[in-house]
Amino acid sequence: MKSTNIIKVCQGPGCRAWGSKGLIQQIKVWSEATPEKPRVCSAACMNRCGGGTSVEVVSRHSFVKIKNSPEQLQSMLCTQPVMS
Repeated sequence: MKSTNIIKVCQGPGCRAWGSKGLIQQIKVWSEATPEKPRVCSAACMNRCGGGTSVEVVSRHSFVKIKNSPEQLQSMLCTQPVMS
């Protein structure tokens, strides 16, 4: 079965200032080593500005602000993929 985990990383001006482009690359590298194998993609401004890069885990209906690294995101995904 295919995982339906999707991670969207905001590319609005504020999130770019927090390093969202580099964060996308970090998350892609990390995601390849996880059983969940989430699909990582950029997104237009999510209107959740301030305090870090906005990241949405679509399958969990969750948002997180990431300032430096994707560790917060790893804990949100847990260890089991969401399967369709």
